[in-house]
Amino acid sequence: MSEYKNVEEVAKTLDIKPSTVKKYYLLFEQEHDYIFERNNKGQLMFSKYDLEMFQKLIRLKNEPGNTLSKAVKLLASELKEEKEVVSAIKEIENNMIKRFDHLDLKLNDMSALLDKMILSKGKSDL
Repeated sequence: MSEYKNVEEVAKTLDIKPSTVKKYYLLFEQEHDYIFERNNKGQLMFSKYDLEMFQKLIRLKNEPGNTLSKAVKLLASELKEEKEVVSAIKEIENNMIKRFDHLDLKLNDMSALLDKMILSKGKSDL
């Protein structure tokens, strides 16, 4: 199994029609600016995460009093929050990498200085 699935594979996995998969992804893309991956030929490719999202959508839309539109809106809101959290985590990660790089430079400088001191000490003992 590949990392990504096409529309037909998603439909088979979820036991729904390919046209239903199309309806679902269009609701996310057109109404909530969620962009699904496409291959170099422009064909849709759905990740495991996308598949899980569609499974959750199906569960939500089937709950009493819920509609497909409400379920998509709820999931889109969750996706937006997740994106914000991921963005914040990436920013923290980048800051930590910068700090580690800075510390690494300092450590290299200190190591070079220590090497010079040892060499200098060795020469003075001769």
